[in-house]
Amino acid sequence: MRTALAALALVVTAGGAQAIEPTAKQLIKAYTEADEACRGLPGGSGAAECDRRARLTSRLNQIGRCYGKANQDRSEFAWHACTFHSNRSNDLVPASR
Repeated sequence: MRTALAALALVVTAGGAQAIEPTAKQLIKAYTEADEACRGLPGGSGAAECDRRARLTSRLNQIGRCYGKANQDRSEFAWHACTFHSNRSNDLVPASR
């Protein structure tokens, strides 16, 4: 019995724990927190949070969530399932500083 349990433990350990991907809701919450911190900090002190916000935007775009649509006023922007008219980040183009 001990051998069977040890073998099972070894199989489970060898299989490794699979990484749990965050949900869109969790990523949007993290984005909102980073956005608030980025905009709320004076000068360059919010740079890390602004970079985090950009990475979260790219990740959300990868999973099919976009923020705002073309020809939409910024005050109307909301997270939604991406469509042809959605704003998307282009993380392949270096950000200008």
